Amino acid sequence: MSFDDPVELKNWKRERVLGSGGFGTVTLWKQKNGDQLIALKKCRCGADTLLTSKQKERWKKEVEIMQRLRHPNVVRALPLPEDLANLPSVLPILCMEYCSKGDLRQLLNRPENSCGLPESDVRRLIQNVSSAVCYLHSEKIIHRDLKPENIVLAQSDSSIIYKLIDLGYAKELDQSSCTSFVGTLQYLAPELFITNERYSSSVDYWSLGLVSHEVITGIRPFLPNMAPVAWMKHVKKKSPDHICAYQTQDGKIEFRSQLFPENQISSVLRKDMEQWLKLILEWDPKKRGRNGNGEVIVFSEIESILSKKVIKVFCMVTYKRLSYNVVDSTPLSVLMEWIESDTKIPTKDQELLLASGQQLNTDGLVSQCLNGINQEALFVFKRGVLELPTTVSPELPDLVANILQSPREKMEYTFQRRAYCHAVFFLQQENKLYKTFLLGCKLKLLSVVLRCQKVVRESQKVTDQSNTISAFRELCVDAHKFDTAQAKKAQISNAGVISSWQQQVDTIDGKHAELHEKTHLLTADTQRVTKLARKLQSAQPSNMKEDPLLNSYFENGLDLLDKLRRRPTSERSSSRESLDMVKVLYNFLKQRDCLLHNQAMNTHLKQLIDCECELLRLLPKLEEMAHKQDVFKLDVIRINRERQRSVWSLLKSSPVDGECCPGGFPIGSNRPFSSPDARSHRSPFLFRSQSSRSLYSEEHPPPVPPHGVNSNAAAAAAASSLSLYNPYSPSISQSSLNTGIPWKPTQPAFDVSDLQQPLRDLHLSNGNDSGIASGWVKSAAKGSTFSLSKQSGENDLTMSMINENVSLRVQTQELLENCSRLRKTLSEEDNTWDWSFLKADQN
Repeated sequence: MSFDDPVELKNWKRERVLGSGGFGTVTLWKQKNGDQLIALKKCRCGADTLLTSKQKERWKKEVEIMQRLRHPNVVRALPLPEDLANLPSVLPILCMEYCSKGDLRQLLNRPENSCGLPESDVRRLIQNVSSAVCYLHSEKIIHRDLKPENIVLAQSDSSIIYKLIDLGYAKELDQSSCTSFVGTLQYLAPELFITNERYSSSVDYWSLGLVSHEVITGIRPFLPNMAPVAWMKHVKKKSPDHICAYQTQDGKIEFRSQLFPENQISSVLRKDMEQWLKLILEWDPKKRGRNGNGEVIVFSEIESILSKKVIKVFCMVTYKRLSYNVVDSTPLSVLMEWIESDTKIPTKDQELLLASGQQLNTDGLVSQCLNGINQEALFVFKRGVLELPTTVSPELPDLVANILQSPREKMEYTFQRRAYCHAVFFLQQENKLYKTFLLGCKLKLLSVVLRCQKVVRESQKVTDQSNTISAFRELCVDAHKFDTAQAKKAQISNAGVISSWQQQVDTIDGKHAELHEKTHLLTADTQRVTKLARKLQSAQPSNMKEDPLLNSYFENGLDLLDKLRRRPTSERSSSRESLDMVKVLYNFLKQRDCLLHNQAMNTHLKQLIDCECELLRLLPKLEEMAHKQDVFKLDVIRINRERQRSVWSLLKSSPVDGECCPGGFPIGSNRPFSSPDARSHRSPFLFRSQSSRSLYSEEHPPPVPPHGVNSNAAAAAAASSLSLYNPYSPSISQSSLNTGIPWKPTQPAFDVSDLQQPLRDLHLSNGNDSGIASGWVKSAAKGSTFSLSKQSGENDLTMSMINENVSLRVQTQELLENCSRLRKTLSEEDNTWDWSFLKADQN
């Protein structure tokens, strides 16, 4: 900590020194009565006397430039608090926002980032830094010292933002090009090493290219172990397509047009970045970052590259990661063709699962797969196959293969360090591959569970439907028995109709028995497969979890690399063996081989696939059964309606006015009903004391009018003793109804619609009437219970509707009996009609 400044000053407390240079110091200050943190950059006391006039001018220029810049990826200058304005300093003090996550160099020095940052970090960093450089250039400012140490990390909600700092070497562009030599040597553009060479903003393109290459691969592109003067004489020989140069162990200098394969970015991004790096690592500054027409395209190109949507795929068969550039409108079928080209799995055999376990609709678009995160969004399976990738060999980097083959071979520090970096990368990637494979297995299990839930729902639907059609069948059979019994009592001689009714019921019984048996078998299969799925879910093998040994060996590799990096400079000149790292690699490969040949795991995966196949077999059968049940229900409804229509057709063919009943009395004659002969032919349905009370009950209610019969005809048929099946019941003559209720020759003996008002006036009630007669009109308008269900749009015949139908029939019985009493009264010879029985009858 610097002792130039007081520890506390009014409302501010000095926390620690963030960084220092030859003349300046950056310290962290915290507000006592708040949480505000600021970074102060000031010239150390006494150092101002050592600064030249140019250096003092540069200091002042930096403060001036920083105070006017406003960009999210450039560290923001803040007003200097009044309490700190009196700090001792000859030169202006620069007050800046505090970025708490360190700088890029610290991030790159972490062992796990020895071969570059993860793709999400690479994308964000390059986007942030290129945006900041583009902004500076738009403000006519060249940074001239772009390097990892001058890129800091700030926390913003749940993400990290990268910002440029230290514009001490920045220079404003004027009419003439810059010629002064400033900046850190390793990241300087080649033209800055040539005395009096004129340069422009393209020097920042070169530095941006070096930083970008380093964050992708973990190493600078051009001979990083050489001094700038040494590597430049080699690098100037590179072609425009070369983006890196490296030295082999035998001392040869080689160039590459591709990024080193040891990196953490996707293959499609790697190809795009290689083309962009060729653009900004052009040796000729006049061509650097420009197209053939001389237009600057460096920033528009990187923006286009980073805006592309990439879908990451993991193939469970080949044990490899794949990636593809897509747009929202890309059909999923096209993606499957690309996968087939890379994996040799035919599209018809591919099964695609999202990271949520959901199976994709192959007729959709790729947009349903995009998750916007740095993880595999899609897992590819081969249908009916899931097993450990026992035949897949690990992909060893060349340097790692060399030390495994010759573990006691001594290596120079620089090559050994790179070999250790590649070894850590290998351990990291293989560990991630196995974890990703386990995730795919868990997603397959989740997919099976979701599919099992669907099968269970479908099975429950079939079971419920089975209960429903059983109720339909019982109702139809009971109605058939009732209609047949009444037809026999009514001495209906149409044997063909009665026989057709029996045939229909026999057909229903046969189909119902068949459906019931198949439903029982499907339910048993569903229960068996469900039990297996639950067993697989609860009894996962222990190696379905992350392996602790693989993690341990990876951590050991990190420790060895960190230890090597901390080796004192004085000891780096001697060559050493790599035996420690070889032991870690050997143990890791041995454990990997054990995991990928685990028999218990393979057995579990095979059972999982067998369970899935059973579910795939069951689901269409259940769906087919549900369809058959729907058809059966419609058949029952149709058969019941046909029987009801035939009943009413028989009633229509009964004697009409002017014809004779079987008893010998012409319908419509004036013979009084009180005569003994007439009474001897009366229907037993007319009096409560006779069999009508037991005949019409909740067990055997009278049938309702079929769908389509008008209310008057239905009510009349119900009201007359001719309904429903008694052809011997007498009718009411026209002359007996001259008073109060006019006779309509074209209608049946009684029209309930005409009787509704007189009955209301008489307060006809059975305790809960609310209009028994009107109930017939409503019933006729709606039709039978079956037609009511159809008109209301309901899928199932509920028990409440069945009960309502029974209740309606019971009320109809009461109406028939009351009408019979009414007819009895009308048939009396005297003119005194007694209506008291209607008022008093509450039963």
